[in-house]
Amino acid sequence: MTTLLPGNIVYAGPITCTETHAYNSLGHYILEKYKSYGTQTVMIDAVTGQEYTAKYMHDSVVRMAHVLQHLGIKAGDVVGLSSENNVRFAITMYAAFAINATVAPLNITYSEREVHHAINLSKPKVIFASKLTVNVIEKVAKNNSFVKSIVVLDPCSSNDKILNFDELMKSKKIASKDYFDTAPANKKDDVALIICSSGTTGLPKGVQLTQYNILFTLDSNLEPTSIPMGEITLLTVIPWFHAFGCITLITTTVLGTTLVYLPKFEENLFLGAIQVNND
Repeated sequence: MTTLLPGNIVYAGPITCTETHAYNSLGHYILEKYKSYGTQTVMIDAVTGQEYTAKYMHDSVVRMAHVLQHLGIKAGDVVGLSSENNVRFAITMYAAFAINATVAPLNITYSEREVHHAINLSKPKVIFASKLTVNVIEKVAKNNSFVKSIVVLDPCSSNDKILNFDELMKSKKIASKDYFDTAPANKKDDVALIICSSGTTGLPKGVQLTQYNILFTLDSNLEPTSIPMGEITLLTVIPWFHAFGCITLITTTVLGTTLVYLPKFEENLFLGAIQVNND
């Protein structure tokens, strides 16, 4: 008979895992987990086949955290994120967590009116956008003075009003180190995510998730189960700008799961990704 491990029990007692308690913030925890996984592959772009190691992610998050500080982002500020699934989505989000900023993901299908409503809930100081959404973001930002900067995630041309992710990461004008000193957070009160609700009963609301909310969720997922999450490859098409997709991204990160991602569901790409990554 199969032994039921704690993670297989739907209704049970209190969560006993307290691993996350040892870290001073959500960002600190994520950086330390990346550091512990070293050269292990943790993300794979199913479209290009590009693989990303934990070391690459750690170093990129550290660099982007310094970039965000250069852009004037500090603890408590809000960073908007409008992009389909992309490694730079994860890098930007985790960098914001590292400085105890709040991330507000935006649905990439939003119209200008919907974006205007959403950003007026969260008031982001900077918005990162993919080439798919940057034009809409730029138009809306013109009428919302709290948006100080827009950064395009994809390798495409920038202008005086739109900064480029690659150029910021490589800029010699922005000082950086190979580590980032994460400040202690007030984990029960500091908001990590502002996720827009679906808006089925009216306009979407901004749902606040604190660092504690997320860390507690992570502790529950760290309980042992019959599935060794740190040893498997997981294929995902869930949009990371949704709550479920975003928490899945964070959870697989700290568990050391190899996450194969698609920007959206396309049958041939999906089946091809299964065939290529089925070991």
